[in-house]
Amino acid sequence: MKTNHVARAIDRLGGPGPTSWACKCTSAAVYQWRKAGIMRQAKSAVLLSHASGVPIELLVGLPELHREERRRARDRRRVA
Repeated sequence: MKTNHVARAIDRLGGPGPTSWACKCTSAAVYQWRKAGIMRQAKSAVLLSHASGVPIELLVGLPELHREERRRARDRRRVA
């Protein structure tokens, strides 16, 4: 089963109420993001990523970019 990173980020902030405050949006929008498992609004995705610590690539549905960045960081550590 696919991990819902949006739900994980919302739970880290304490639920839809605190998340809507942090992202400056309605609670209804937060419930829609959780149900969809993906965020389309760039501003809200950035705010949620910074507040929760979940990488923005995972919130907007680009896990392959997140994996690629982690691979590059690992390779840089090996060289150093």
